[in-house]
Order: sequence, then C-alpha cells, then structure tokens
Amino acid sequence: MLAHRLSWGLHRGPVTEGMEITHICDQPMCVNPAHLRMETHAENMVAMVQRGRSARGEHHGRVKLSEDQVRLTRRLRNDGLSQQAIADKFGVTRGAIKEIDRGANWAWLE
Repeated sequence: MLAHRLSWGLHRGPVTEGMEITHICDQPMCVNPAHLRMETHAENMVAMVQRGRSARGEHHGRVKLSEDQVRLTRRLRNDGLSQQAIADKFGVTRGAIKEIDRGANWAWLE
C-alpha cells in the first residue's frame, strides 16, 4: 500500500472504491492528511492540468514536432498544402497532421 493512502486510511477512514487519494501540495512523498484529498481519476487529471503538472507539447516524452514546427504546419495548411505533404516534410504520419488540424493535439498552442 502506498504511504499516502495508508495515511488517509489512518486519519480519515477507508478509501471509497474507484477513488484516488491525491496531493493538493503536489508533493508525491507527502503523507500529511491535511494535504490529501479523495477524488476521481478525472478530477485528479483536471487538477493536474490546471496546476501545470502535465507533460504536454515539447515536454511530452513522445513528442515528434516542436512548437515552431506545429505553427509552421498550420501556416502551410492555411496556404493550401496537403496534410500528407506536410507529414512527409516533417517525417510524421498524415494522422499526426490531421490531429493538429482538428484541434485534438496542440489545441492550446497559438
């Protein structure tokens, strides 16, 4: 059992099935019950993004394009270049360019 979950159990009672114990202090090693809360996985993911603790863009471990390249793909699409031509230029799949086009990836980047 993880220490923060044990701390929660000792101080606040059992963890409801399907719930997570998360750290409001953003310190994974913390076991202070005042710094812990029980929430769903979805709530935990929203909080992670809001606090800037998610890996996105160039900080993501599997990223293929830089922010500048994504901006360039958008300019090239606006100029009429096909998704496949842009994908070939950057060595990625057409699907990667499609996801940028539809706003599924890099939507936050202006």
